[in-house]
Amino acid sequence: MEEDKKHKIDFGDEQSKRSTRGLVMDVLNGSILNKAVFVQHLAYIFFLGALGIFYIGNRYHAEKILRQTTKTEKELIDLRSEAVAVSSELLIWKNQSNIKKLLEERNMPLKPLVAPPKKLYIND
Repeated sequence: MEEDKKHKIDFGDEQSKRSTRGLVMDVLNGSILNKAVFVQHLAYIFFLGALGIFYIGNRYHAEKILRQTTKTEKELIDLRSEAVAVSSELLIWKNQSNIKKLLEERNMPLKPLVAPPKKLYIND
């Protein structure tokens, strides 16, 4: 019998079960709100709640900004590729021979200059 007591270790499980059960019952029936300890630390509890709400809101705001940044970066990549395509097309159409072909296709009576332009001087 004494050997059983030596090998048996008491962790106080019954006492912790009772205190946990009592705490749960206090929370469920609302009597914890009337205890002096709760009322004494009410401002601190509200502060922690407000701080938690602020952290959650800050996290959502940071994720929203991250999504917008990613979307903007994708749009920037698309616009850069479009700008390169447009500039290469412009480079092709900028040649004098291509302009001449375009004018002929549209039946415009414009002709390229044969002589270089001349400067005009005005005497006062």
